[in-house]
Amino acid sequence: MTGFPLRAQSDARTHEGQVRELNEDSYCSIESAGFWAVADGMGGHDNGEWSSAVLVENLQGTQFPDDFDGACQQIAEAMFTANATIFMESRNRGKQMGSTVVALYVNNRRFAVFWVGDSRCYLLRDGALHQLSRDHSQVQEMVDRGLLRPEDAEGHPMGHVLARAVGVRPTLEVDAIEDEVEPGDIFLLCSDGLHGY
Repeated sequence: MTGFPLRAQSDARTHEGQVRELNEDSYCSIESAGFWAVADGMGGHDNGEWSSAVLVENLQGTQFPDDFDGACQQIAEAMFTANATIFMESRNRGKQMGSTVVALYVNNRRFAVFWVGDSRCYLLRDGALHQLSRDHSQVQEMVDRGLLRPEDAEGHPMGHVLARAVGVRPTLEVDAIEDEVEPGDIFLLCSDGLHGY
């Protein structure tokens, strides 16, 4: 379907917040390629800021072919490469390291969202905010299994425990969804430092 020219505008902000001295978030914005990503180093683990920077550096080096599916494969490959780099460094140091990530790719009328961990993508469409990603956290797993009501998940003491992150295991599973862009769509990519509040 065609009928309107796609024009993207974006903005990015990051802040260390009130809890940690170091800002462990990294992001990239490649508006010309229709690609944006946010990575959040695992809080409380060594070199969270390094892990998120490695992840974003790999994503920034992505080649985006004109083919939508081919570009999506390249984005996933960049995440797999970052996973291997972080995991190897983690083993060499004998310390767990990792990062969450959420990425958005838009090409013509199609978009894809990729994520690992609890960094999120939201879509504002027709005045309603929709969460497109689904947290890879122990609390979300408890909700999925019926062990915890969704309303009890907010502020849960285990809310920070991730079930999946980049660099924690030798292999990586990336979740992804794709759909069509509508005129006026607004996407928000953020770490838990924002959506947690």
